[in-house]
Amino acid sequence: MRARVELHDTHWTGAEHAYGDGADTLKWLLDACGEDPDRAERAVDVLHNCLVHQGSVYAGSAKAYPVLVDLLLDPAAPGRATLADLLLGITIGIAETEAVHHEIRAAHARATPSLLPLLADPVREVRHRVAYVTGLRTGHEALAVRALSERALSEPDPLIAAVMTGGVARHDIVSRAAWLSGALASRHTPAVRAAAAWGIARAGLPWTTEVTTAVCTDRGR
Repeated sequence: MRARVELHDTHWTGAEHAYGDGADTLKWLLDACGEDPDRAERAVDVLHNCLVHQGSVYAGSAKAYPVLVDLLLDPAAPGRATLADLLLGITIGIAETEAVHHEIRAAHARATPSLLPLLADPVREVRHRVAYVTGLRTGHEALAVRALSERALSEPDPLIAAVMTGGVARHDIVSRAAWLSGALASRHTPAVRAAAAWGIARAGLPWTTEVTTAVCTDRGR
């Protein structure tokens, strides 16, 4: 697993987390990458508590980001739902310094292309969290919109389909307007239509009679 290589190639000095200087971050990450599933799952729980605390993220959170991505990409890794939740928490967390903020943004951008296949992951929580982070800007807007728009219309979970549709709206590229308009069609699920209407309003796109019809039709159901 590349995560193990990443661990030993990273300088963990100064990788602070919520409970101290982060000297134990490497230990917990090594456990999370280990062969013992119970120990690995416990390590992921501990990392969640240390690296995201009441919405705050730290230097250790940024350094751990690529390792956590590699773990999540392994379908056999224990605690993948918790891993996905941890990645989301780090991505949207409030950084303790501007430097940490930029480091997390950069790690997120690097990870985006690798994470896109997880939009179809069999674990519901993984699909949901990855859909959310894919809707955030990383410099891969066209790639993200294509992946989100393709998956949203076949996603069986209404909440996740809505998150994916909303993610399309957050990316400021020309193709999103046409896709959101098409997502209003009656053949699509109410969740997708409602999220498309929200996205059109949020993006400041023209509010047409088709949008009103979609919203009113869904309210009447």
